[in-house]
Amino acid sequence: MARTKDSLDTVILELVSKVLKLKEEHKEETERVERQYLEGQINAYASVKQRLEILKDRLEFEQLVSQPSELLPCPFCGSNPTIGSLGGDKQNWMIYCEGCKIPSAEMGVSGESLDDIKNNWNKRASQ
Repeated sequence: MARTKDSLDTVILELVSKVLKLKEEHKEETERVERQYLEGQINAYASVKQRLEILKDRLEFEQLVSQPSELLPCPFCGSNPTIGSLGGDKQNWMIYCEGCKIPSAEMGVSGESLDDIKNNWNKRASQ
């Protein structure tokens, strides 16, 4: 009986030793697969975040377009202008004349904020 217990202990120790050896042999590959998985998750997160930013910009643009205009008509053609966001890391705003099809930057109108560009447009439009 003692012999059987000893032989089972030996078999178990051999199996544990083989498992540890296999684990060590495949450690590098396991780490590589885990790294690829995490990189995929990070890329997926970044993609979702980017899409959410685009949707947020569109929503802000649609809300601005649907609001009553605080802008004076275009000084060249009298059409009503539209405000839009160019997005990006820093919020960039543009006013676009629907009649002339000219963006505010080409008319010399710019600003650091939405209020700045509105004020600058209205100064330009009243000249």
